[in-house]
This record gives sequence, C-alpha cells and structure tokens, in this order.
Amino acid sequence: MADVQQAVRTELHKADVLVHIEPARLPAEPYATTVYSIAQQIGLRVHNLDLYQLADCVRVEVDLELPGDMTLAEAHTHSERLEAAITSELSGCTVVAVHLEPRRDDVQPAVRYTPITQQVAQIVQTLPEANRIAHVEALLTDIGIIVTLRCNFPGTLALTEVHSAMAQIENELYRALPDIARVQIDPEPAAYLEPTSRHPTPDTRRTDVDIAATA
Repeated sequence: MADVQQAVRTELHKADVLVHIEPARLPAEPYATTVYSIAQQIGLRVHNLDLYQLADCVRVEVDLELPGDMTLAEAHTHSERLEAAITSELSGCTVVAVHLEPRRDDVQPAVRYTPITQQVAQIVQTLPEANRIAHVEALLTDIGIIVTLRCNFPGTLALTEVHSAMAQIENELYRALPDIARVQIDPEPAAYLEPTSRHPTPDTRRTDVDIAATA
C-alpha cells in the first residue's frame, strides 16, 4: 500500500493519496474460509456451513442468525445480501441456500424442573450410551423444557463420531419425551471430568442429577 501511495505522489506532486483495499479470495483459499469471511465483512453471523461439490456447481448451505423479532421481509433482505456476496465471490457456478435462524440475544427466564430432571435421569440410564452420561439437568423456559446433558467421550475420538453419538442420544430422548423443546449436550474428554462431578456431595439445594450418584 505504501508503494502505491509513493508511486502516485511521484507522478502527482504533493497529492494526498488514500488507498482503499477490497479483500479478495485467493485461488487456493478454501470455500469455507471465504464464506465465513464474507459474512463477517457484511456484519452477519452464520453457522452450520455445508459445502457440496455437484457435477455442475458448488452448493453452499448455511444458517444465518438474525434477531428473533425481525420480520421475515427484513430477514430476507439480509439473506439475499449474503447470497449475492457469496455467489459473486466464488468462481464458477455456485448455488446458495440460506436457512434463517432466530437468534436469542436476551437472557431468558428459567427454573430448574426437578420432576423432568429425575425422569430424564431414569431414561438415559436405559440408553446404549448411558455410561457416557455423567450429568443431567432440565430447565423450564418460555419455549418449553430444555434438557442439558454432560457426557464424556474418549479424547482421541473424532468430532464427527462424537456428534453422531450425541445425535443418537438426542433422538432417543425426543422419542421418550416428545414434550422436550431442546436437548443440549456438553461433550468433554473423559479425562477432564473431575471425580467430584461424577460423585458429588449430596446437596438438598440441587435439583439437577448426576447419573453416577443415582445409578
């Protein structure tokens, strides 16, 4: 940039030079890096990015996070802007599918829900992955019951395998308790789970359940 400014000043004596730099994708840059960079440049938050190489084009699928109180018309404007930016930046044929995801920015009211916590604790003990589940807690919120599980997995296990195992646990819980609004699973390497978290000192104030303590 300094070289450009100096070159202009050499040609135009005493000229004030302002160089504006537009980021551009390098030929070898991974598509995922480009998509995340584009979203950041235009001030949007995305996740769950998937890229598919088809016979005639690249398909980009991504979740776009927007405030939950935003109207569909407003959200669609942001979606179209993101889609246009990705299509413009990626070379060749590119198809973009944007899923709109309501974002929850505000702190939401919640209470621990002992009956469901105990019910979930009993259910998870019957699952094939029961030995991995160290902790259960259920919250009652405005959107329904949120169940949080703390699970241990071998630290050497690939994330794809961990994700598949967590999805299986989630599906089993949704099948057993259809009223659950969401299941959150916190995976941790087995070595990081402290013994005290598996066998906690009894506390009458606690409404969550440690599986090892109830087994």
